[in-house]
Amino acid sequence: MLNHAFLIMVHKSPELLCRIIHLLAKENHYFFIHIDKRSKKNFTKFIETINDVKNIIFIPSECIYHGSVTQIYCELFLFKFALNYTVKMDYFHLISGQDYPLRSNECFDSFFER
Repeated sequence: MLNHAFLIMVHKSPELLCRIIHLLAKENHYFFIHIDKRSKKNFTKFIETINDVKNIIFIPSECIYHGSVTQIYCELFLFKFALNYTVKMDYFHLISGQDYPLRSNECFDSFFER
């Protein structure tokens, strides 16, 4: 089974992010999440609702400005963090907190297995 790293940058819609994580949750799916520092307080309840999901790693928060170099630095930091994680990742998926999956986990995994 291949390991997938979902690198997620988020700044709004904590309920949507919760649904996305619950939909994508699987033993070989790892979530590396960066919550924008200016939005962190809005995600307190969210963090409590995903305690049942394994493989969630929160990256230290920084202020990210859309379209600026801070966004690129955050992406690079997410990749670096996932690459140095204790589990070897086979695929990396950079998504936002609003990218809703259109396929089931089974369909998703079988695509990458082929």
